[in-house]
Amino acid sequence: MSKRWNKNLVIEEISRLNRERRRINSGFIQIDNPPLYQAGCKHFGSWKASIEASGISYDSVRVLERICPKWGKERILAIIKERHGSGLPLNSNYIQRERAEISMHRQ
Repeated sequence: MSKRWNKNLVIEEISRLNRERRRINSGFIQIDNPPLYQAGCKHFGSWKASIEASGISYDSVRVLERICPKWGKERILAIIKERHGSGLPLNSNYIQRERAEISMHRQ
C-alpha cells in the first residue's frame, strides 16, 4: 500500500532524513525516494520549497555547492582505476548512491 502524502508527512519525512544526516538533495532523492520527491513538488511547488518548508536551508543540502571544485577527467579516472584495483563496485547505481561527487561531474 502506498503512502498518502500531505504537506505534514512530506515535512516530517524530510526532517527525519535530515536528522539522520541522510542526503536530501534533489538529485539523490529523485533516485532514492521518488514518491517523496514527487509529493514534495506536488504539495510545495518544488523540491527547494519542500526543503525550506521543513526549516532547512536549501543551500545546505545542495551537493554541488558542498563537494569541491570541479573535478577534471584525470581525477575521476584515477578514482575509477583505484576502485577497480581494490575490487570495489563501479556500477552506476553504486556510484550515484555512494560517490555522488563523481556522478555529478559526468559530461
